[in-house]
Amino acid sequence: MIKRIKTIQDFHIFHNFEWGTNLDDFKQYNLIYGWNGSGKTTLSKFLRQIELREVSSDCEGFNVLTESGSINERNISESSLNLKVFNQDFVKENIFTDSGEITPIFYLGRKDIATKKLIESLKNQQSALFENEEKTRKDIDKQKKGFEKFCSEKAKGIRDSLRSAGENKYNNYDSRNFKAKCSTLENEEFIKIILPQEKLDEMRQIITSKSKEKLTPISSHLPELTELESIVQQTLITTVVSNVIERLNGDSELSPWINQGLSLLKNRELEVCPFCNQQLPANLVEQLEGHFNNEFELFIQKMDHLIVNFRSIKEQTNLHLPSKSDFYEEISYEYEKQKKIFLLEIGEYSHFIDLLVDDLNKKRNNPFAKFDIRHSAPQLKIKETIDIINKMIVYHNAKTDNFTSVIQEARRKLEDHFVAENLEDYLEAEETLTDTQTKYNDIESKSAEIYSRIIDLEKKIVEQRTPAEEINSDLRSYLGHEEIKFDIEGEGYQIIRNGAVADALSEGEKTAVSFIYFLKTLHDKDFDFSHSVIVIDDPISSLDSNSLYNAFSFLKNRTEGVQQLFVLTHNYSFFKEVKNWLVNPKHPKRSEKSSLYMLKNTIVEGYRVAELHPLDDLLKKYTSEYHYLFSLVYKNATSSENNLKNYYLLPNVSRRLLESFFAFRFPTQIGYFGNQFAKIKIDEEKKTRILRYTDANSHSDHIRADTEGDLSYLDETPQVLTDILELIKKEDEKHFNEMISIINKDST
Repeated sequence: MIKRIKTIQDFHIFHNFEWGTNLDDFKQYNLIYGWNGSGKTTLSKFLRQIELREVSSDCEGFNVLTESGSINERNISESSLNLKVFNQDFVKENIFTDSGEITPIFYLGRKDIATKKLIESLKNQQSALFENEEKTRKDIDKQKKGFEKFCSEKAKGIRDSLRSAGENKYNNYDSRNFKAKCSTLENEEFIKIILPQEKLDEMRQIITSKSKEKLTPISSHLPELTELESIVQQTLITTVVSNVIERLNGDSELSPWINQGLSLLKNRELEVCPFCNQQLPANLVEQLEGHFNNEFELFIQKMDHLIVNFRSIKEQTNLHLPSKSDFYEEISYEYEKQKKIFLLEIGEYSHFIDLLVDDLNKKRNNPFAKFDIRHSAPQLKIKETIDIINKMIVYHNAKTDNFTSVIQEARRKLEDHFVAENLEDYLEAEETLTDTQTKYNDIESKSAEIYSRIIDLEKKIVEQRTPAEEINSDLRSYLGHEEIKFDIEGEGYQIIRNGAVADALSEGEKTAVSFIYFLKTLHDKDFDFSHSVIVIDDPISSLDSNSLYNAFSFLKNRTEGVQQLFVLTHNYSFFKEVKNWLVNPKHPKRSEKSSLYMLKNTIVEGYRVAELHPLDDLLKKYTSEYHYLFSLVYKNATSSENNLKNYYLLPNVSRRLLESFFAFRFPTQIGYFGNQFAKIKIDEEKKTRILRYTDANSHSDHIRADTEGDLSYLDETPQVLTDILELIKKEDEKHFNEMISIINKDST
């Protein structure tokens, strides 16, 4: 239960509100009376924050004391207080018209309305999805056509490039083959499959070429020049051990000539020189034999053999190479290039052999001297070049051996090349199509999901819908007539008025229906009625007096047993009914559990401020609002206190007093205040002052709009109140005197 509202910092008309010391704590039954504009509806909105467990954006702070502790703006979301408020916000949130139908369909209850609004939102979403689905489907069709056209055109290009006479699978190449190849290559590094122009031309030549004769690989075992260079270098620094004749040593021309002559002398046993015909010296042959000994002969023989070997190596460089035309066209150009490289290098090789042979001959002619090799061996790659040429020959021979399979392989490589060239575009188009298809599937799935939700929600509304018979029975009892009825229509209700389909509910009818629904919700199985706080703000808007009593009866009977009840009203008749129910000598126990309060307004620093007070004694004593209003006007007109804050509601009080007085004085003009007022005969100055005061500052159902603006009009309140009392006295002095006597009697 709520014990008291300790503070409200700032919430509309409640500025720095504090619980007064003259106020008793709230009890089980609480009646709060207040005229329009006094803050009654604002108070119900304030309490509704606790029901919703969230602070309104225009509420700065508050503190509400309950039996279990305090509720404030910081802990409201954790509040365990079970509270339910009926006010105009409840009416707005629990009466919903589906204006989309030709005949309005009504929905009752915040949950069903929220569900229906959710259904409407879902249907709008579904409608948008349908449009998007249709657009996406068209996109898919367009993309599919573009994709198929792309695949067909690329397949035709491959077919035209690779077709041939006879049996050839590429003669019937189509988009299916192209797609299959794309699927095969998409997971590979397809960029590397794209052939360079040279290789592309080669493959094209292969598929148009004819078979050729096989070729013999090049066989060569030429020693490395560095090895030969080493052998020669070692030979050049080798010398012959002998009795050297100095005049022959170092003479490469004379020495071989004399050596040959020595052989001639020995073989012919000559004693006379055949060249000069002179007698030979006795020891000449012996000296020459010492110079040209056996070691010398062996060295010369070795040199001769070495020179023969080197010349033999040079002869090996005369290799027979195939001609360019002997090869298949796709490798003929590469072969010709390698052949030129080989011939240049083999020429260098042969030339270096000649240089080595020259060095050997020089050594042979002067075996007793040491020489250095005159040239360095060039860095050649003859073996590598021969290997390259032989690989070409192997390729050539293999193609000849398996000519058909080579062409087929070339076609496959070309197919891979052509597909790889277009694979990026293919994958992009495929991905776009896949994404669009996925989008379409998502839309379709979401649409189906929304449709399923709509069906479930509509079913839920129907299952939870209050039977029309119950609503009609309560309406009949509440309103006191059967003018309007509810019929089941779809998930909601259709309104029947006097037997015909009605267009809409009036605000009063909406209030009545909402209040009936509100009272029904108090006894829902999921609502703990006996441990709840119920707040009811004016459930009798625009009802006649008979309906008012029926409304009171509904409130009284259906809130019996509630933990705590608050009733807020501006209607005196309704107030009187509730007051007599709560405070009645015949029911002392209920009276002890009841508290009566009144909302009043004062002016604080130029602002209208609501305050909660114990119910005015006059309202407790009088059984007529007219008596109470008359007493307020009389007491404020005759009071010596000129307190501006007490005058704020007196324009409203004055208007209501005059309307009540005119009602029984001029009953034929009820509802036409101006016509009634025109019948009164008083000074025109006073009449103008009264009309301006009551018309500009009050009305039967609202108060001055500029409540925080110019308040100077309140200064004339005592004079206007005096004029009003004089008007009543002049129009009906007997009545006036009777009213004064009642007031004087009550004040003693």
